Amino acid sequence: MSVLFNGKIHSGPLPIQGNDRALLYGDGFFETLVTDKGKIYFEHLHWERMKRTAEALQLEMPRELNPSSLHEKVKTLLEDNGLYQKARLRITIWRKEGGLYTPHTKASHYCIRADAFNIDRVVKDKVGFAETCYIYPHRLSAFKTTNCLPYIHAGLEKESRGLDELILLNDKGEVCEASSSNLFWYARNAFFTPSLETGCIAGVRREALLQQLKTQKKTVMEGRFQKEELLQAEYIFTSNVMGLFPILTIEGQRFASPNLSNLLID
Repeated sequence: MSVLFNGKIHSGPLPIQGNDRALLYGDGFFETLVTDKGKIYFEHLHWERMKRTAEALQLEMPRELNPSSLHEKVKTLLEDNGLYQKARLRITIWRKEGGLYTPHTKASHYCIRADAFNIDRVVKDKVGFAETCYIYPHRLSAFKTTNCLPYIHAGLEKESRGLDELILLNDKGEVCEASSSNLFWYARNAFFTPSLETGCIAGVRREALLQQLKTQKKTVMEGRFQKEELLQAEYIFTSNVMGLFPILTIEGQRFASPNLSNLLID
């Protein structure tokens, strides 16, 4: 597999040094995108989030990584990896070397990786609330930084309990998100989703879906909710860049199987 590192295709080990700040401090962020035959889904929303994240982390976006050049770079990378249909892209941006906890620069490296588009499980039939990991809201919690330990531990707990999905709560016991997705549910003729104040990731499909629901004049409630409120839902689904996925059971309680076809926006 080849990757694009600082504008050049690499098929072997990346030229990363021992003082690399992503390795030492997790000083960076990433963006996951889906592309199909050259089209990048939700492209403008991804760029807006990357700019907001870079500003929050006090990082400079690489000059050569911009909307006008991205398509050509991605096309070259996909062709080099033999990916001609749907693909999953990950763009990682991190601070250049220098300094300890206090960095010496705002300049950054970047790397783009392409993989085949694969979905593990469309329907989440065995779901539980997290017991060993929690989300702690802070200034950077809405961004996809390279510090992913809460979600790694969520994945480990999900696997150890034999679940399809895990619902994360924050330190106040409020419903936050799923292990790698945002969370939506429908109840009392309205759509509900945790607000960013709970500590959840500001997902791109979450934002696109909120815009679509509001355009359709649907009632949408963003807020702080306890898990008891979630369990009163008619139906529940998760949302990430890979798609929308229904949750059918949470700790033995069954929910309706929703028809999400009218919400599958790209």
